[in-house]
Amino acid sequence: MKKLLLTFVMVLGIVVNGWATTYTGSLTDSSGLFATNGNFGNAGIHGWNPSAVLSYTVDDTTNTGFWTYAYTYTVDEKGISHVIIEVSDDNPATPENEAFTTANLKAGSTAGGIINPYSPSDPGNSNPFMPEQVYGIKWDTEGILSFFWTIVTDRMPMWGDFYAVDGKKPGNEIYAYNTGFGLDTSALIGNGNAMDTQGHAWLLVPDSKIDDDGGRGRQVPEPGTLLLLGSGLIGLALYGGRKFNKKI
Repeated sequence: MKKLLLTFVMVLGIVVNGWATTYTGSLTDSSGLFATNGNFGNAGIHGWNPSAVLSYTVDDTTNTGFWTYAYTYTVDEKGISHVIIEVSDDNPATPENEAFTTANLKAGSTAGGIINPYSPSDPGNSNPFMPEQVYGIKWDTEGILSFFWTIVTDRMPMWGDFYAVDGKKPGNEIYAYNTGFGLDTSALIGNGNAMDTQGHAWLLVPDSKIDDDGGRGRQVPEPGTLLLLGSGLIGLALYGGRKFNKKI
């Protein structure tokens, strides 16, 4: 009986650890990121294509009870003016979906983010060639070549959009966005980027759904977790069967 209990505890520990979730992905010129260059006369052609990289990690373990979205956008030249990450807006058709607000930004989030609708027609042409309006969080980055920022929130992940632009305005603006910007996808949440057969791609961003169960409330266990659970239960059954047979 003691061995059976010990085995059960071991299996339970494996399963609980299996529910910890981490997703990683990256967008590049060859994998879902549209980035531009500009002609700077005697200085030649310069910009973000093909060097720009957006990488990210999303997990429910870094900050207990919350999801942590960690992004890094890096370019070789033409410093970054600002970045925008989509977050979920209010959906009038579904009353339970509430817009992402500052109340959803928890301790550990990068300071200075401003939540608003952003569009290519914003004053000052600050988002040139953005494909369409997006509800998101904007960080000004002061012309640096690599920017790391974090969103700690109770919002679960969904597929969404990213936009960045350099500091040169007007003329010869250098900008970048995911190739699926403004479009929808039904891809399941997982590692890597969502990408369709036409080359449209998306990254993981905070959704409208609030996770009220320690970062794992509505997550479906991954196949590996179910396999661990099933294997453990089968092992317990076989062990118990052998014990029972010995008593007959």
